[in-house]
Parts: sequence; C-alpha cells; structure tokens
Amino acid sequence: MKHPQLTGFTLTFIACFFWSGNFIFAKFSMAYYDPIFLNILRWIGTFLVLLPFAYKHIKSHFATIKSNALLLFLVAFFVSGFGTFSYLGLKYTLAINASVITATTPAFIPLIAFMLFREKITLQVFLGFCLALFGTVLLQSQGDLSILLNMQFNIGDLYLLIAAIFWAFYSILIPKIPSLPQSLLLVALSVFALPCILPFLLIFKDPEEPLFIVNTYSIATVAYVVIFASIVSLQAYSRAIEIIGTLKTGISLYLSPIISITMAVMILKEVVVWSQAFGLIFVFAGILLTFYPKGKIKNKKLKEFKNELQ
Repeated sequence: MKHPQLTGFTLTFIACFFWSGNFIFAKFSMAYYDPIFLNILRWIGTFLVLLPFAYKHIKSHFATIKSNALLLFLVAFFVSGFGTFSYLGLKYTLAINASVITATTPAFIPLIAFMLFREKITLQVFLGFCLALFGTVLLQSQGDLSILLNMQFNIGDLYLLIAAIFWAFYSILIPKIPSLPQSLLLVALSVFALPCILPFLLIFKDPEEPLFIVNTYSIATVAYVVIFASIVSLQAYSRAIEIIGTLKTGISLYLSPIISITMAVMILKEVVVWSQAFGLIFVFAGILLTFYPKGKIKNKKLKEFKNELQ
C-alpha cells in the first residue's frame, strides 16, 4: 500500500462521519422506538443485508469461526453493548453531556490496551492524545469551562461512559480475530450480538413505552444505522485498525466532534466561536502528531541541529 497513513485516516474519517449522523438520527427519532430494540433491529438488518455476500465464505472459514467463537462472542458483546448503552444514554441525557463523555472514548483505548496487553504508548502518541483531548474540551465548552463544571449528570451519562469503555474493548479485541472476509465477520458478530442484547431489553424495557412505531422517521433511522452506521462504518473502522493500528485509529475518533460541529454549521447554520476554532486546530495538531512518522521527526531535528552547527 503506497500511503497507509492516509488510507487509514480516510477510513476512520468515513466511520466517524457516519457515526456522527447515527447519533443525530437516533436522537431525532427517539420517540418512535425503544433504544435497545433499535440496536436489535440494527444487527438483524446487518445480518440480512450481508448474508448473501457472506454465504459463499462460510464453508471455507467455518473452522476459523468455530475455533475463535469465544473471542467473537466477546467482540460482539462489546460492540453491541456500545450501541445499547449509547442509545440508552441518548434517551436520558443532554446533547452536550453526550458529546463530552463520548469524547473520552479514545482516551480509554491506550489505557486498556496497556492494562490488558502491556501495549506501549510512545511519547509522540501520548502528546497527540493530550493535544486532541484539550482541543475537544475547547470545542465542547466553547472556551468557557463553567459550561463543563455546571453540567448536571444523570443515569444517561453513566450509560454513555459505559459505552465509551465498551468501544475501547472492542477496538482492542477486534484485531485479535484471525483474518475473515469483512462481510462474514459482521454476519458472525450479528449472530453473537443478538443474544447479548436481548437480556438488556428485558431489563431496561419500559412497559409503558412502545417497542417500535412504524413511520417514515423510524424506518429511515433503521435504514441509516444498518447501512451506514453498521455495515459501512464498522468495515471502515476495522480496516483502518488493520492498516494503522488500534492507537492511531483510536485517536482519529477525535474527528467526531469536528464533523458534528461542521454539520451544525452547514445544516443548522450555527456559528463557530473563536475558542472552537482553536479547539479544531488542537485536535488536528494532535492527530497529525500521532500520524507523523517518528523517523521524520528525528531526521528533521538532526538536520536543524546540523544547520545550527554550521
């Protein structure tokens, strides 16, 4: 591959773009469905759409699936759990709370990767994470920290925090699965995901609220989360991890608030304040620092040192 860094970054951007739309669709149509039932429909739809493409691969890869059934179950548990707790969180919390808590997701990835597999975090990656996180805080607070300090937290925020941790586990475990065709991998995850979600439906289902109201908005939401938030985004994210690794893909998730703000400016005609503009710069600086080849940094410093001597 000629430009792996650019390819990985582009794939993560595609995933973040559609996931930003996923939250907008889900929040907008929340009155028409139970949030956990939406997650069930999401995985049923993914299974039905991809099965015709994955069917031809089942026989040749069945032994791999069977021998890695426990790992596939764990990956399915965490990725489906992320959707479950994200949709639950959106039901109960405010938009700014959801944005701030979701922004913590990339920070959990290197932490859990180190705890589980002692995966080393270089100084360059650590500084990139710090810059991007600081930029995200500026984006969400608009330069006024009192907005963050005065946030009122509720049960929805706890659900979103759990979702962030679940996504970190998913990001770390997904590359441990032996190579499978992407369509077959998602079909297998769909099969394992459904029994993981059903207990949550029994626990959290409000008997006074409808399970699903069929109308244009609810159908459009299901179609979006199946095609774009699941099939397209999950394949793009998995492929990005294969190309550039978990940590670099993780820090690229900081693109989400940038995309959300861009959508707000273009669609809702919102105005970006100066602090948010600085936040965007810090986020991009953090991502670029992480992606910039370490060798080039060393060579650049060496050249500068030689020029000073001359």
